[in-house]
Amino acid sequence: MMDVAKKLGNSSGFTIIESLMAISILAIVAVQILNVQSASITVTQSSRDNMRATWAMRSAISQMEYALDTVGPKGLPKEASFPWALDPQFTISVKVEDTPLEASRLLFTAMKMGGAAGAAQSGAEGEESEDKTGGMKEIGAMLDSQIPKDMYRTANFSVSWKEGEGTRSLDGGMLTIDTSMLNGFGDPSKLIPGGGSLPDVSNNEKEEPTKETPPVKQ
Repeated sequence: MMDVAKKLGNSSGFTIIESLMAISILAIVAVQILNVQSASITVTQSSRDNMRATWAMRSAISQMEYALDTVGPKGLPKEASFPWALDPQFTISVKVEDTPLEASRLLFTAMKMGGAAGAAQSGAEGEESEDKTGGMKEIGAMLDSQIPKDMYRTANFSVSWKEGEGTRSLDGGMLTIDTSMLNGFGDPSKLIPGGGSLPDVSNNEKEEPTKETPPVKQ
C-alpha cells in the first residue's frame, strides 16, 4: 500500500498555467477560423448582390429600349425611381438628360476605335494624310450642318441596395437618339452644298469582249 501511495504522489500532471495556455491557444485558433468563415460569407454575399444588381441594370435598360420603341425619346420621364420587381431590396433610379452632341464627334470616335481614322485623326505627315484630314473635316462639317444636336439624350441608371450598415450602388448609362428628327436625311443630295449629286464611283471603263480564236484546221 505504501508503494502505491508513493507512486501516486510522485505522478506528474498539467498545472493550472499549462491548462490556461492550452485553452488560450485553442481560443485563438477558433477565432481565426470563425473570421475566415465570416469573410468568406461576406464575399459570397457581396458577389451575389453584385450579380443581382447587374441583372436589375439590364432589366432597366431593356425597359428603356422598349419605351424608346413605343413612346419615343420625347415620351421618356426626366427622372424616375422604383424597386426592382424580382427583388424589392434593389432600387433602380433613372435620369434622362439632353446631351447636345455633334455628329462628327461620333463619326471620328467610331473610326478611331475601329482603327480606321489613321491620318485623319493623328495628323500624320505627308500630303496624302493632309488631304484625308481635310476630306474628313468637310464630311464632319456637312454632318454637323444637317443633323440636329438636340436629338441625343443620355439615360443614366443607378441600382442601389443596402449592404450591412452602408449602401452600395452600381451605375451605368446609354445614349439614345431621336430618329424622328432625321426625316428627309436619307436624301444624299442634302448633304452636298448646292444640292448636287454624288459622283459615280463605279468603273466607267468598258471591257472589250475577248475574241475567240477559231480552231486551226489540220
